[in-house]
Amino acid sequence: MDGPYYVQILQDHLIRNARKQFGGRWGLQQDNDSKHRSRVAQQFMSKEVPEMLNWSSNSPDANPVENLWPIIKRRVEKRKATNLRELDLFLHQEWTKTDMSVLNHLVNPMKSRCLALVETKGERINY
Repeated sequence: MDGPYYVQILQDHLIRNARKQFGGRWGLQQDNDSKHRSRVAQQFMSKEVPEMLNWSSNSPDANPVENLWPIIKRRVEKRKATNLRELDLFLHQEWTKTDMSVLNHLVNPMKSRCLALVETKGERINY
Protein backbone atom coordinates (compact mmCIF):
# COMPACT_ATOMS: atom_id res chain seq x y z
CA MET A 1 0.00 0.00 0.00
CA ASP A 2 1.28 3.47 -0.79
CA GLY A 3 0.28 6.99 0.28
CA PRO A 4 -2.26 7.66 -2.50
CA TYR A 5 -4.00 4.33 -1.92
CA TYR A 6 -4.08 4.99 1.84
CA VAL A 7 -5.66 8.40 1.22
CA GLN A 8 -8.23 6.80 -1.08
CA ILE A 9 -9.23 4.36 1.67
CA LEU A 10 -9.59 7.23 4.14
CA GLN A 11 -11.68 9.23 1.67
CA ASP A 12 -13.90 6.29 0.80
CA HIS A 13 -14.47 4.94 4.29
CA LEU A 14 -13.24 7.02 7.21
CA ILE A 15 -13.95 10.69 6.64
CA ARG A 16 -17.67 10.54 5.88
CA ASN A 17 -18.35 8.05 8.66
CA ALA A 18 -16.28 9.92 11.24
CA ARG A 19 -18.02 13.20 10.42
CA LYS A 20 -21.42 11.53 10.59
CA GLN A 21 -20.63 9.88 13.91
CA PHE A 22 -18.63 12.63 15.65
CA GLY A 23 -19.15 15.85 13.71
CA GLY A 24 -15.98 17.91 13.85
CA ARG A 25 -14.76 16.41 17.13
CA TRP A 26 -12.67 13.39 16.24
CA GLY A 27 -9.08 12.47 15.60
CA LEU A 28 -7.02 9.89 13.79
CA GLN A 29 -4.19 7.91 15.30
CA GLN A 30 -1.50 6.43 13.09
CA ASP A 31 2.09 5.32 13.41
CA ASN A 32 5.08 6.55 11.43
CA ASP A 33 4.61 4.15 8.55
CA SER A 34 5.86 5.54 5.23
CA LYS A 35 2.36 5.71 3.74
CA HIS A 36 1.24 7.82 6.71
CA ARG A 37 4.21 10.17 6.29
CA SER A 38 3.83 10.52 2.52
CA ARG A 39 3.32 14.03 1.18
CA VAL A 40 -0.11 13.18 -0.24
CA ALA A 41 -1.26 11.70 3.09
CA GLN A 42 0.09 14.63 5.12
CA GLN A 43 -1.66 17.15 2.86
CA PHE A 44 -4.90 15.17 3.07
CA MET A 45 -4.70 14.95 6.88
CA SER A 46 -4.09 18.67 7.30
CA LYS A 47 -7.27 19.43 5.33
CA GLU A 48 -9.63 16.63 6.38
CA VAL A 49 -8.72 15.37 9.86
CA PRO A 50 -9.55 17.67 12.81
CA GLU A 51 -6.90 16.23 15.13
CA MET A 52 -3.93 13.97 14.48
CA LEU A 53 -2.72 11.71 17.28
CA ASN A 54 0.76 10.50 16.44
CA TRP A 55 1.83 7.05 17.54
CA SER A 56 5.31 5.66 17.66
CA SER A 57 5.83 2.77 15.25
CA ASN A 58 8.03 1.26 17.97
CA SER A 59 5.16 0.90 20.46
CA PRO A 60 2.97 -1.99 19.29
CA ASP A 61 2.54 -3.04 22.94
CA ALA A 62 0.52 0.13 23.54
CA ASN A 63 -1.84 -0.41 20.63
CA PRO A 64 -4.63 -2.94 21.27
CA VAL A 65 -5.58 -3.06 17.59
CA GLU A 66 -2.19 -4.65 16.82
CA ASN A 67 -3.44 -7.69 18.73
CA LEU A 68 -6.75 -7.79 16.90
CA TRP A 69 -5.18 -8.24 13.47
CA PRO A 70 -3.83 -11.76 14.17
CA ILE A 71 -7.29 -12.82 15.38
CA ILE A 72 -8.93 -11.48 12.22
CA LYS A 73 -6.18 -13.01 10.07
CA ARG A 74 -6.70 -16.50 11.52
CA ARG A 75 -10.44 -16.31 10.93
CA VAL A 76 -10.04 -15.12 7.35
CA GLU A 77 -7.39 -17.74 6.54
CA LYS A 78 -9.77 -20.50 7.67
CA ARG A 79 -12.26 -19.33 5.06
CA LYS A 80 -9.72 -19.74 2.22
CA ALA A 81 -10.54 -16.82 -0.08
CA THR A 82 -9.97 -17.64 -3.74
CA ASN A 83 -9.70 -14.06 -5.03
CA LEU A 84 -9.29 -10.48 -3.82
CA ARG A 85 -13.02 -9.79 -3.82
CA GLU A 86 -13.63 -12.73 -1.48
CA LEU A 87 -10.69 -11.71 0.70
CA ASP A 88 -12.11 -8.20 1.03
CA LEU A 89 -15.55 -9.61 1.84
CA PHE A 90 -14.18 -12.05 4.42
CA LEU A 91 -12.09 -9.33 6.10
CA HIS A 92 -15.11 -7.06 6.42
CA GLN A 93 -17.32 -9.87 7.70
CA GLU A 94 -14.81 -11.06 10.29
CA TRP A 95 -14.10 -7.51 11.47
CA THR A 96 -17.83 -6.79 11.82
CA LYS A 97 -18.64 -9.97 13.71
CA THR A 98 -15.83 -9.53 16.24
CA ASP A 99 -17.54 -9.76 19.60
CA MET A 100 -17.25 -6.85 22.01
CA SER A 101 -15.84 -9.21 24.65
CA VAL A 102 -12.78 -9.75 22.41
CA LEU A 103 -12.29 -6.00 22.10
CA ASN A 104 -12.73 -5.53 25.85
CA HIS A 105 -10.16 -8.26 26.48
CA LEU A 106 -7.66 -6.32 24.35
CA VAL A 107 -8.43 -2.87 25.78
CA ASN A 108 -9.00 -3.55 29.50
CA PRO A 109 -5.34 -4.22 30.38
CA MET A 110 -4.17 -0.93 28.81
CA LYS A 111 -3.52 0.82 32.13
CA SER A 112 -1.18 -1.92 33.34
CA ARG A 113 0.47 -2.18 29.91
CA CYS A 114 1.13 1.56 29.85
CA LEU A 115 2.62 1.42 33.34
CA ALA A 116 4.84 -1.49 32.26
CA LEU A 117 5.97 0.45 29.19
CA VAL A 118 6.91 3.41 31.38
CA GLU A 119 8.90 1.08 33.67
CA THR A 120 10.78 -0.43 30.72
CA LYS A 121 11.25 2.98 29.08
CA GLY A 122 9.29 1.86 26.04
CA GLU A 123 10.96 -1.51 25.55
CA ARG A 124 8.85 -4.55 24.70
CA ILE A 125 6.77 -6.00 27.50
CA ASN A 126 5.08 -9.33 28.09
CA TYR A 127 1.31 -9.19 28.34
